[in-house]
Amino acid sequence: MVNSMPYNIKISWPILSCAILISAQPVLAGATTTEQRLNNLEKALQASLLQQQKIQQQLEQTQNKLTFYEKTMTQATARAADNNHGASNYIVSDAAPPMPLNSDKSAVPDKTVAAKPASLQSISDYVKNDIGLETHGYIRSGSAWSNKGGPQSWAAGSLGRFGNELDGWYNLLLKQRVYEQDDKSVHGVFNFEGDLGLKRNDEFYDKGYAGGGYGAMSELYVTTRGFLPFASEADFWMGKHSPIKREMQMFDWKHSYTGGGSGVGIENWRLGPGLVSVDVMRMDVDNYKSYCYQNDSDCSSTDDYKTVNTNIADFIYKDIPLVGENKLEIDAKYAWANKTDENRNDQNTGEYYNIRPAYSLLLAVSQPLLGGKNEVSVQVANNSIASSFMNISGATPLLDYGSMYYGNHTNGTAWRLMNQGEIYLTNNVIMQNAMVLATGNDLYSYNTGAHTDFDNIRLALRPSYIWDQYNQTGIEVGYFKQTNKTPEDVYYESGYKVTLAHTYKIDHSLLSRPEIRLYTTYLKTLNNEIDNHTFNDGADHQVMFGAEAEVVW
Repeated sequence: MVNSMPYNIKISWPILSCAILISAQPVLAGATTTEQRLNNLEKALQASLLQQQKIQQQLEQTQNKLTFYEKTMTQATARAADNNHGASNYIVSDAAPPMPLNSDKSAVPDKTVAAKPASLQSISDYVKNDIGLETHGYIRSGSAWSNKGGPQSWAAGSLGRFGNELDGWYNLLLKQRVYEQDDKSVHGVFNFEGDLGLKRNDEFYDKGYAGGGYGAMSELYVTTRGFLPFASEADFWMGKHSPIKREMQMFDWKHSYTGGGSGVGIENWRLGPGLVSVDVMRMDVDNYKSYCYQNDSDCSSTDDYKTVNTNIADFIYKDIPLVGENKLEIDAKYAWANKTDENRNDQNTGEYYNIRPAYSLLLAVSQPLLGGKNEVSVQVANNSIASSFMNISGATPLLDYGSMYYGNHTNGTAWRLMNQGEIYLTNNVIMQNAMVLATGNDLYSYNTGAHTDFDNIRLALRPSYIWDQYNQTGIEVGYFKQTNKTPEDVYYESGYKVTLAHTYKIDHSLLSRPEIRLYTTYLKTLNNEIDNHTFNDGADHQVMFGAEAEVVW
């Protein structure tokens, strides 16, 4: 900080010498009066005073600028701290930062990562704020080998993803501020993401996951703040956006999710004790003819389906305070088809599957527990959204099945009770857990057909020993069992997984990133009557060795 100089007149010897020389010039050139010499000296002194005043003004301007920069840097640092603290809810997103840890863990080595000098961090935050560009990204990649042939992942959505995922996921999100004045701002956002098989040298985006990778623009929207007079603090957005992602982290699927082609919505609108988000999204589906996907009748021709306009509306009310530090979130979704007369005729005659409206409702309570965090939630859905509860891997509640709509969906319903979190068993032992209990009746199963009743349980536990801030050794055990009952038959599926791993981390939490893991996994199918999965050579088990890394920025 530059201190203000006291206001006084200081005449340096060079300036005074120049003044004397200027006043003496007439004498050298010829005779002059004493009055003329005094006038010349006075002019020189006035010039020196003006120069001194100009320097003083420049110093004051510099001091004001430095004061402004210091204030801006302090605010940027405070915002960064608030963002890091507020984003600690690992349950909301798969790219979320680590959970807050127990502050009273004296036996655990210091978990604090050495910070850069505050001044450098403040300057960095100021530069980012001045440019107005935010970048966020995620990379998951690695390699694995099995005891026979190429390794296979199986039932990661039921047994757990740890040591049971072989693909490479990536995304890069850019958010650019294009306007900011007073309390109003406008940002442009796009997110490119995809999934690679990590199997071949040439894995091009246009081949799809089986032959290569998917690559798509999953986010392309404009978000504003301050333009809605009734919700000036909220984000008002329009375009292609996925505003809601609440994930069962250990199983790698989302129990609350919104995505689509485009939409419009409001996020984080302060209303009463909590925050409200509402949106309407367009999500068209390919409606298939009624003979497709029955008795293994696959349909791949464009003549086998017609695209039908479909929309989804969401209402989210989150961060509702309960007793103590407990918080409640309510997620409601309703999806319907905006059918033309032609669509209605096609479906009424039975030529095409009937697209039925569907809903889902989720209640989630989060709370701190034993030095960590826990979430308990219950969810109900009907029709095709309820059918997704039966999926052995990806059980995200969706109206469609990979942008396809097929199957004789009825007005059946499904329920599920979910729990996830991580706790400290001792000062040096941390354990992650996830459990799902689900049941439903009179639903269409993508594996066993129409009028299916089902029950399932999914369980994953991962206790880990904390050696220090950078090293953990853990074991993850996963088990699932599912029964699908149709009017004709009963189908059973079950299996278990054991993964032993050593991880190099920067913190203790499940989601602290970056993380590098070296693992050995044993997968075993006990029953496979629903998805008919077998490993290489028809085996019912597999041993896999691998190394994997995840980074988030």
